[in-house]
Amino acid sequence: MERIRIPFGRSALAATGIVGCLTLAGVVRAYADGWSPGLTVGTQADRPIAGGTEDGWQWIASLTPQLLSERLGPFTSWDLHLHRRYDSSRQLSSLRAVHDVGLVTFSSQLAEHTRASLDGAYFRSRDVMNPDREAQLASSDLSRASGAAKLETWRGEAGYRVENSTYTDPGLADGRSQTWNAALFAVRSEQTRGLIGWRREEWTVAGRTELASSAATVGMRRQHTPFVSSELELGVVHVADDLDGPARDELAVVAGLNGLGHALKLPFDARVHVRRDVSTSGLAEIWRPMAGARIGLRWEWSTHAGGGVFHEPTHRDFVAFEAQDTLGARSILSLEGSYRRARARSLDENRLETWRASGALSRDLRPWLRGRVRYSHAQQHASAGVLVSDFDRNRLELSLSAVYQ
Repeated sequence: MERIRIPFGRSALAATGIVGCLTLAGVVRAYADGWSPGLTVGTQADRPIAGGTEDGWQWIASLTPQLLSERLGPFTSWDLHLHRRYDSSRQLSSLRAVHDVGLVTFSSQLAEHTRASLDGAYFRSRDVMNPDREAQLASSDLSRASGAAKLETWRGEAGYRVENSTYTDPGLADGRSQTWNAALFAVRSEQTRGLIGWRREEWTVAGRTELASSAATVGMRRQHTPFVSSELELGVVHVADDLDGPARDELAVVAGLNGLGHALKLPFDARVHVRRDVSTSGLAEIWRPMAGARIGLRWEWSTHAGGGVFHEPTHRDFVAFEAQDTLGARSILSLEGSYRRARARSLDENRLETWRASGALSRDLRPWLRGRVRYSHAQQHASAGVLVSDFDRNRLELSLSAVYQ
């Protein structure tokens, strides 16, 4: 039987000792205005697909400092998460930064009918199993940043959304998608909004704007019950498309329904949102919250400028499944799965498909200390016309996380 050796560097051993001392001695709980620094020490084993050139488990020690901040106020709320993971293995003489993750949400009630919100995410990774489940699996260092800002008043709203992907490999293309939108509520009551809207979208790949659109619509949004709302907009969209030649005008349609489960008295809730302009895009989501548990399924389809192996905008489908259950008072079982498909606009047969699945069990050992075991699998397959190697890898992770509260 093969002997399994887990190589911890000196820094990882020191961090393990710190967590161990904290476990034995305990700490005084403190609250520093919602700021909570933390440290995760763990080990992980990667195994490529059986039969490959690397068929054995590769053990890696990891050290992850993190910073958490949360505030839930009557007028202003935010949630911030930052962490950087370092790895150490037999092949590395010291710790190596593997990925950075930053997530933030912010909202503020500026006045009775004025509200501002901000959402942002940043992933930078050189890990082949990128922590960003919406990213392609690539051997290149990859960073993906996305953000959205929105301002709403009694008489109107405005927003901006951007997503940018950057690769260090010169053979892979950078990509950026941007959206601007504004609406004037010409008629508004507590339940109904009659609006005149404008929307601008751009898809840029390898520094060139391949596709752009500007749409003007009129429509209505209505809050039927506290749980059920709908929207409908009609108008015209002007499309500048390098693939199809001269600019053209087409019909623009926006339709949506929130609270479908409540409306039909179903045991789950659901929402759907469909937009037809450059192409048909949309979002469908169902979920069921239960006591101590939640289950949800989400499907998005859209035109996307993710870059990477595609040097043009793509049609993207993304499906994500999540389930979480509290086992007793201190343990949580989580299951996740996702499927991502990107298809070239110029040739639909050129496809890149990515599957991810994971299961995790975590347990609170102390109010400030949590242990976790997680198994994950990632697989990527490309059609013959896409120049990228297929990918198939398993990962087992064991970790301890200490957070100062």
